[in-house]
Amino acid sequence: MDLSLPPAATRGAGRPGPPATATPRSIESQLARDLGDTGWREELLGDGRIRMRKGARCIELRDAHMAQIDPFNQSVSPIPKQAEDCAR
Repeated sequence: MDLSLPPAATRGAGRPGPPATATPRSIESQLARDLGDTGWREELLGDGRIRMRKGARCIELRDAHMAQIDPFNQSVSPIPKQAEDCAR
């Protein structure tokens, strides 16, 4: 994979697109586009549930039942969240 950037004089020089899409791009946005989305996106579902997506992968996290019964003990001995595949 070639991650080198073109010289500054030729950056942005190419076929001009429609005015709406001809916005200047930063080096960070160009690298993010070339490398793809590498981070997880979080979606809050309510009731302590969180859906996390990364590409085609999807995981749903929720509080364990014991953590719901005894929330005061979480500061001393936290209970991990339960994870399930969203694609089920």
